[in-house]
Amino acid sequence: EEEEEEEEPLEVEEADPNVIPEADADVSPPQDMGDAAREPSEADYEKGAEAKGMAMEMMGNGDLDGAIKHYTTVVSLTPSALVYANRGACFLKMKKPLAAIRDSSKALELNPDSGKAFKVRGKAYAMLGKWVEAARDIGQGQNIDYDEDTREVQKVVDGKMDAKHKRDAHNKAVEERRAKKRQEKLRKQRAKEEKRAAA
Repeated sequence: EEEEEEEEPLEVEEADPNVIPEADADVSPPQDMGDAAREPSEADYEKGAEAKGMAMEMMGNGDLDGAIKHYTTVVSLTPSALVYANRGACFLKMKKPLAAIRDSSKALELNPDSGKAFKVRGKAYAMLGKWVEAARDIGQGQNIDYDEDTREVQKVVDGKMDAKHKRDAHNKAVEERRAKKRQEKLRKQRAKEEKRAAA
């Protein structure tokens, strides 16, 4: 009998310590998304502008919870693509990528050309280890509004994408070789059985 040769292993992605598990990636309860169809009053615009100023100040001071609270007030009074993208950026800093994806996706519904929203969503996908989505969104965001900081993230994501493509190509080749070996083994087995039956 021929000795069974060891099967060539498939490559798996190494665990990335920077990838956040989906169970830890969201806020509870999910953030208030406001009503973009609602027509704001003059008073809403005044209160919204005040809340937006507070949100920006708090974000600058590193008080992300406070910034989110004020951005949520703005979302409820005068929702806009930029406000959603800014609140999404806060969630990103808090390492809550699912919340950031919700906000940046809403921003893109309102303004499909928001470079900031694409970049926030792309970075959020990167935090989740979703390299294809991350590369797509970051690339789109950079095409609209290029910045060096995002370029650094883009390099990391591109490296992960290249590694994924190489891994996928390797694994496909391994699977094809395995299938070929199985076919060859079956062919030999059938030939033996036919030889026995003919004897």
